[in-house]
Amino acid sequence: MKHALLLCLSLALALSFAGCQTEKVAPVSGEPGAQPESPASSQTAGEGTTVTAMFVLLGREEDPDGYMLFDQDTGEAFSLGGVGELYEDGAEFDWRDYATGNLLELTFGPDWITAEIWPAIYYGLDDVTLVEEGDPADADQYTDTIAQFYDPQPQEPPILNVSWRETFEGSGLAVGTSVTTFRCQYHYVDLEGQPGVTEIDLGEPMEQDIRELELEAPTQVELSLYKTQGDWTLERWPRSDPAAPPEPVELTQEDDPTARQCAAEPGWVYHLTVQPEEGGTLEYVFQG
Repeated sequence: MKHALLLCLSLALALSFAGCQTEKVAPVSGEPGAQPESPASSQTAGEGTTVTAMFVLLGREEDPDGYMLFDQDTGEAFSLGGVGELYEDGAEFDWRDYATGNLLELTFGPDWITAEIWPAIYYGLDDVTLVEEGDPADADQYTDTIAQFYDPQPQEPPILNVSWRETFEGSGLAVGTSVTTFRCQYHYVDLEGQPGVTEIDLGEPMEQDIRELELEAPTQVELSLYKTQGDWTLERWPRSDPAAPPEPVELTQEDDPTARQCAAEPGWVYHLTVQPEEGGTLEYVFQG
């Protein structure tokens, strides 16, 4: 199995736990205890599983950075994958509809899978039900766990998330990678509400340790920058001929103003430039 990154798309954001190395998702056995990060609630082999979990927002309630779920049987932290627009076969789940302390009943189909990372990502959601409003104070018990992977640093430029689908053991699964900016002037507001600017300049695109998607054929990919809207420009050139004049790559935009879609091919280097609404510039480079 080739080495690839699994993108935590359910957060769709550059949280500090989003790693630079990748992992593929793998099918989960229906037997309790098959994997330590598997949900234990109402688990039945071949018949899917039902998990009762507490919902917890990450960050400020008025402007959260995402969410996390905690299995009420095992205490394990996880989030949901395959529930966004890129994954047409996933159930509807908008984390903005819920509040910290909510108890949710999550029903997964018989083909549900989990990403072998921590916190885990569960795919295959069939249905979600709000069981109890709960109390935000009930989530205090998870503060230490959350602190292990969530450490907001507003001065850090957003990470570019690149995601696509590929066939793995007969299933079309979501995989992806994350790319850090190599050159930017990033405007931010710190935790005390004070504005600031982060400047990075690591040289030219071809001087970077370029992240490779390891694509085997032309593939539709999605590029996303959490909470970053603005003007996007993408260009490419052959990996074998870095001196070749760059050619523009068409970007499309669906409902999410922080994401764009494009076709990527193996053997090409892609250079993305984003001009955020707040000002400044963000640049990223990756290869198909």
